[in-house]
Amino acid sequence: MTDFLLEIGVEEIPARFMQNMLGGFDKAFRKLLQDNILSFDKLSVYGTDRRIAVLLNGLAERQADRKLELKGPPVKAAYAGGQLTPAGAGFLKKNNLSEKDIQQKDFDGVEYLYAVQEKKGRVTADILREFLSGALYAAVYLPLAMRWGDLPVQFIRPIHWFVALLDTQVLDFAYAGIRSGRLSRGHRFFSNVDIEIKKPADYLAMLEKHRVYADPQMRRDMILAQIKQIEAEKNLRAALDEQVLNEVTFINECPMAVLAEIDAKYLSVPQECLITTMQKNQKYFPLLDAQGRLTKYFILISNNVNKKSLSNIISGNVKVVTARLEDAKFFYEEDLKTPLEKMLEGLKKVTYQEKIGTIYQKIERIAALTEYLADKLKLSAAQKKLASRAAWLAKADLNSKMVYEFPELQGVMGRYYAAAADEAPEVAVAALEHWKPRYAGEDVRKVGLISALVALADKTDSVVSCFSAGLIPTSSADPYALRRAAQGVVTLIQTLKLDIDLPALIARALDLLPAKKDLQKDILKFFQLRLKNVLQEMRYSYDVIEAVLSVQSDDIFQTISNAALAAEQKKDRKFVEAAVRVNNIAAQQTAGLATARENLLQKPEAQTLLDLLRKKAAAQKFVAPIERFFEKILVMDKDEEQKNAYLSLLKEIDRLFKQTADYSKIVL
Repeated sequence: MTDFLLEIGVEEIPARFMQNMLGGFDKAFRKLLQDNILSFDKLSVYGTDRRIAVLLNGLAERQADRKLELKGPPVKAAYAGGQLTPAGAGFLKKNNLSEKDIQQKDFDGVEYLYAVQEKKGRVTADILREFLSGALYAAVYLPLAMRWGDLPVQFIRPIHWFVALLDTQVLDFAYAGIRSGRLSRGHRFFSNVDIEIKKPADYLAMLEKHRVYADPQMRRDMILAQIKQIEAEKNLRAALDEQVLNEVTFINECPMAVLAEIDAKYLSVPQECLITTMQKNQKYFPLLDAQGRLTKYFILISNNVNKKSLSNIISGNVKVVTARLEDAKFFYEEDLKTPLEKMLEGLKKVTYQEKIGTIYQKIERIAALTEYLADKLKLSAAQKKLASRAAWLAKADLNSKMVYEFPELQGVMGRYYAAAADEAPEVAVAALEHWKPRYAGEDVRKVGLISALVALADKTDSVVSCFSAGLIPTSSADPYALRRAAQGVVTLIQTLKLDIDLPALIARALDLLPAKKDLQKDILKFFQLRLKNVLQEMRYSYDVIEAVLSVQSDDIFQTISNAALAAEQKKDRKFVEAAVRVNNIAAQQTAGLATARENLLQKPEAQTLLDLLRKKAAAQKFVAPIERFFEKILVMDKDEEQKNAYLSLLKEIDRLFKQTADYSKIVL
């Protein structure tokens, strides 16, 4: 067994690509080892923005010798007139065999050409050398491929060095004009020297001596530990953003957390603006107090902290972030000077989608649908007025300077601007909440009624207008996020228990569009498919979901109620078996015989079922009578009228079962 190390030294790789790059190297090496039947104990992949490393422990030194059994074409196809046919000759050529190497062997009564080939195992060093000389770089997905100099090769960034070791020996190879060796490089600022790696086991420790922490998990843990220490010292809490944390993990080889502060005057700007600019532009971690309010403190992660550089790092970062905060302050103050109606007016010039029209036209439809929903839910005149006002202003902030700069603040700024304009609280809150749910699983239980109506109107219009314009999602593309919009409609109706007739809402939305198209069924089916996600989130099994959705229902609440009932009925094996048996036999019924039923259903077992149908008894009541019916009665009677009468009876019972679910889909 041997240990292997590969390190590729490169120019800075953008942090956003690093995790996928490391995953790509892991996958490529595992495939190489699997394809070549090379055993190993452990494979680890490390990396910073300046290097990618692969460490293999307990790697087999060579492949095991193998005996390969080769099965060729049937003898009848391999020979004709005593001579090899093209099929037979092809088998020999493909496997580098001669006629004296082959024999005939029986496989299931048919004679085939057959050969046993001894294959000597290759030395691992040769396999790795061949792989590292070219195949590796094609095996790893490159989100951006660069060429440099006049070389015919490409990689994510120009390569500067290779370290390749098998135990203490250099694995010699060359790629991109660079030959492998044992020299790595230390930290760019703290230890910018060559580092001699004597064996793979020394790699991580040698780099750490030179202030390079190659293990990304170690760097991440270091950052979090330092942040926690500052939090404790200041009795504050950092606003941790996963994307920012990943980025600072990969752009720093020796990360150090530094505390800095902004001028308190900027705290008059809504904190979402400040937090967004600090996280998005500067990769900082703002500090919040116990109430979640932004303070003047923030944490930056630096790659070059020492006593001499610390003050310059702080002052430089404060200077840069101050310029950003000045912009945010300016945008906010300028927006406050602009009435919401004026922002709204400007949306007449902003295209929502070229086939659908402007955002202003969309807002008109949202307002009409919101008023429609308010009427259907019998809101008071005052509530309807609030809902209409909220619908008109909900998207006004899309024309603000702040949202233009930071699109992720849409809705957030709308709430602030509406509140500053002394709009009703419900109107201000709706500007924010009508975007919900923004992602699957977002909690919408506290979304207000006014907000919910605007959200339903907005999302329904998005789906209906895009369908009308032919912008229907495919299996691989949904550029207008229509699945998410439809999912949001279903989630809001279900979570808030809103008594809304979805088909009628879709019909009203279609009426508001200039081009009238018969899309009602297609759109309703699209919404119903989203209900599947809701049921999955509610932890129903796949077969219960399929059984319930196989039964046509426009009522979301009824479908969810059916899922609960079907899940409960699944526990009763006899019930499911009875329902499935009725379904299977009733499917053979070709004609209803309602007029003959009284005369032809005289047997007690049939009469019992008929009485239960008349009483509209619960499906559970039918289980035992169905068992007795099938024990005593032959449904497929020789008399055609009698047979159809029994089938007609079973068809009625089948309809009863299918008011809840198609139990034939249930897996017992």
